[in-house]
Amino acid sequence: MPEQKYREITVSAIIVGLLIGSVMTIAFSYAGMVMGFGIGGSSIAAILGWGILRGILRRGTIVENNINQTIASGINISSAGVIFTMPVLYLRGIEFSFLTAAIACGAGALLGVAFIIPIRKQMIDIERLRFPTGMAVATILKSPGTGIQKSILLVTGLVIAFIVALIAQAGNMGWTEWNLEVVNIGKYLQMPDYMVNVWALSLLALGAGFITGKAGLLVLVGGILANWVIVPIAVNAGWYPLDTWKALSKPINRSIGVGMLVGGALMGIVVAFPSIKAAVVSLHKASKRKGKGKSEELPIKYAYIAAIAAFIVLFLVTKFISDFTILRSFLIAVVGVAWMWLAGIIVAQCTGRTDWSPISGLALIGVTIVLMIGVAGASGASQAAVLPAVIIGAATCLAAGQCADMMQDLKTGFVVGAKPIKQQILQICVTWIGPMIALAVIAILWAGPKFGPGTKIAAPQAVALNETINAIVGGEAAFPYTKYIGGTIVGGLLAFSGIAGLGVLVGLSMYLPMAYILPYGLGCIIHMILSKVKGKRWCEDFGVPVAAGFIVGEACIVLTLSLIKVYGARALIGAGG
Repeated sequence: MPEQKYREITVSAIIVGLLIGSVMTIAFSYAGMVMGFGIGGSSIAAILGWGILRGILRRGTIVENNINQTIASGINISSAGVIFTMPVLYLRGIEFSFLTAAIACGAGALLGVAFIIPIRKQMIDIERLRFPTGMAVATILKSPGTGIQKSILLVTGLVIAFIVALIAQAGNMGWTEWNLEVVNIGKYLQMPDYMVNVWALSLLALGAGFITGKAGLLVLVGGILANWVIVPIAVNAGWYPLDTWKALSKPINRSIGVGMLVGGALMGIVVAFPSIKAAVVSLHKASKRKGKGKSEELPIKYAYIAAIAAFIVLFLVTKFISDFTILRSFLIAVVGVAWMWLAGIIVAQCTGRTDWSPISGLALIGVTIVLMIGVAGASGASQAAVLPAVIIGAATCLAAGQCADMMQDLKTGFVVGAKPIKQQILQICVTWIGPMIALAVIAILWAGPKFGPGTKIAAPQAVALNETINAIVGGEAAFPYTKYIGGTIVGGLLAFSGIAGLGVLVGLSMYLPMAYILPYGLGCIIHMILSKVKGKRWCEDFGVPVAAGFIVGEACIVLTLSLIKVYGARALIGAGG
């Protein structure tokens, strides 16, 4: 049989996938906390896989490397779901159990994989959805020779970023008196202080922008709109005194931005309704196909078992970490799982057609729904409802992310001739690893340099979630509802622009740190210029691997220095508890 000629599930592929996935989760968790959005890791895993399997071990087949990238991306995808939600508990001073949070997040990730299994054949084999990222990874897998070369370039970028980040962090470590992390270009250009033109010395942001390319310019546009248009207009119009702009500009930008994020996500669901309908139809058709493809597909009964087990875990966690009655905890678990299913099929269809999905917006809506259930009829318990709501929101984000990643990986496997059942089993087995690593990264950052408003690590997604929670539980005496409503309307209108995720992307950039938006935007522009001068193929073969190395290198050195600064493993023990 043809499948017997090729190595697929091997010890080498599993170990390499676990190592690469863990490193990428560490790097991308930090990157997401700094910049406010996630970065796909499948292509990086495929590149590094060839470097190790063919370059070092001198063996490795296409389908074996596909197993590596499936495991690695299945672990790494969890970083976005955790960093978008869980940091808000630190910002609000809410204590939680590290283990309980990891169990709940792992259950959400497991649900995501289980939910998507029944509709794989309909989406990939029959509807033939594009899944652009999955196709791109398949191209890398089918080019083992260039894969080794790309691995060398990635390591080169890693070393360069390591050196630059070491220089940038010298002031924080007490090695020098100068602050080399940021450069105030606006000061040299004699721009007003309220027009923030500060650049972080960050190859991570530059690399992320290069990988994103032209599409990332929307983030730059949002940052410029917030900092160079809205704030100057407000200051010069006398809407608030010049001496208070620093205190007020960020809350105003965040309010409008969060409103746009919610509006864009809600309208995105409306725009994606045909895709949602198609996914439901796919699920219905898949349930009728009995006896076909049993040797290739994980039997549906295992998906049901996984879903039921995850539901039970979420119910028990909700009851354990709150004072809710059994009925209220059960209702929250039911609604949470239902929203995870809906978010999952939205994400699966959106990524299949456009390679974009509003995961953070869907998680924000999920937290809001669960929080309102927890608050409704529970007098004085609004703050107590925050912990279970945030954890269910994290599980929602993880479920949606796993749906997207699993379908992308299965599309890659379909193109290179892998067996779906092998990828499905392995992804189910590794889903719990990513959340634990991402939670540990957050704990380390909180124990070391700190994160949130006024710090170098802005954690913008968590700040946005915190603003929304304040609106529901009454954490602020004068909450800017009008700015939220206005932002929601604008974000909703932008969702109909024809550009996938425009409302969410522009809204997100309204409260992202300008110091990182600027180098990120520069990376996008550099990619566009080099694509014209050197060609798109050159950018993919040479530029992207180096840029990926920038991300991994900077994140790893910053986290290592943070651990050193807080005396090693005690940072994790003291902050996670």
